[in-house]
Parts: sequence; structure tokens; C-alpha cells
Amino acid sequence: MNIATLRAKAERGWISARASLPLALLFRYRNNKPYCKDLSHAVPIGEGERGAWAERVAEDYLHSKGAKTLARNYSCKFGEIDLILGENTNDGDMTVIFVEVRFRSNPRFGTGAESVDYRKRQRIIMAARHYLQQNPMLRDKPCRFDIVSISPRQQNGNDHIRWIPAAFEA
Repeated sequence: MNIATLRAKAERGWISARASLPLALLFRYRNNKPYCKDLSHAVPIGEGERGAWAERVAEDYLHSKGAKTLARNYSCKFGEIDLILGENTNDGDMTVIFVEVRFRSNPRFGTGAESVDYRKRQRIIMAARHYLQQNPMLRDKPCRFDIVSISPRQQNGNDHIRWIPAAFEA
């Protein structure tokens, strides 16, 4: 099956995320920097697939901003963290970034970022503390908690990926 056929079937909803377009086709380059194009045609059908898809899109987006992946889907008895990334700072040190990824197909009930409530933030913070205890090399590094909210492109052309650095503090 060629790319045009896959794209047509994905637009009609005939195929699931496993058979839809590779993520590499969703990114293009502008001024030698990758940017994301409209992903609404490639949103997976199943709920579990949708979450994994959103995490992959968020990870690729943050990689394009210079972050490197340390862990994915870290879970412990305190909670779960979708992405753990490292970002080099100007002074040569590294900042550890704990990322919560949220996907909303319908903005009627608020954005993905608005759905991260106090309880969810506390679980992320506790899981982050556990991760840092398990990784002594990262204990003294500065940390921050980011949220990436993903939604299908709207008619007005707004971006569908919204990255909120330092969305909340521990």
C-alpha cells in the first residue's frame, strides 16, 4: 500500500493507528527546524491507541525543541508519568522535565491542560520524587513539570499542540 492510499484510508477512518501514517510523515521542515502539520486525519480510533499516539506526537514535538528522552510511561505505586525528558541549559547543566500528555478530541469539556487537576498534579509529583530517588545521578538536577495538550486542528487554524513549560511546581 502506498502513502496516498494510506492517507486516503486514514482520512475516511477505515484504518486504525497501527496502519495509519508514520509519524515521520507528519513532520515537515521550515527554516531547517521541524514543525508539526495537521494531525487530525491520523488520530487513532481506540482510546488506548489514542493515548500512545498523543505521547509519541508530544515526544517528537519536544525532541524538535531540543529535549532528549530519559524514560517513557514511568509508573510506580504513587502514580505514572507519561514522559521524562532532559534538556540542556545554557550553563551546561541538565534540567529534568516531567511531562503529562493530554489529548482532547472535543474542546467542549475544556482543554487537556485544564484536565490536570490538583490530585493528578500531586500523583505526578510523588512519582517524580520516586523516579529521582531511583536515579541518584539526577537527584541534584533542576526539575520542572510540563503539560502538553494535543487536540485536532480547529477550523480557525490554531495549533493543535500546546506545550506549557513549568505548568505547576512541586
